[in-house]
Amino acid sequence: GDAFAFAEGFYESVYGAVKVRWEKGTEEGERLLRVTIPHNTTATICLEDGAAPFETDGLVFAEGESGAAKPGVHGAMTALAGSGTYEIRYRK
Repeated sequence: GDAFAFAEGFYESVYGAVKVRWEKGTEEGERLLRVTIPHNTTATICLEDGAAPFETDGLVFAEGESGAAKPGVHGAMTALAGSGTYEIRYRK
């Protein structure tokens, strides 16, 4: 199984703090990702390999290089997000 119950970090950009927290969910294989993106910025959120998002807080995830996906991230589920705080739930 996974060694960690959670991980979190932040980066202080010129626009404000970029924050992320990943944690295990209550159900087997369930994960929660919280992301905060500062005002007047956008970010590409990339989920781990094999992730199947089921609650996306309004974000649209796509696989590979389609739509909002970040070029070069083949097979990963990604979404383009504007400023704000998002909670994404997925199964691994």
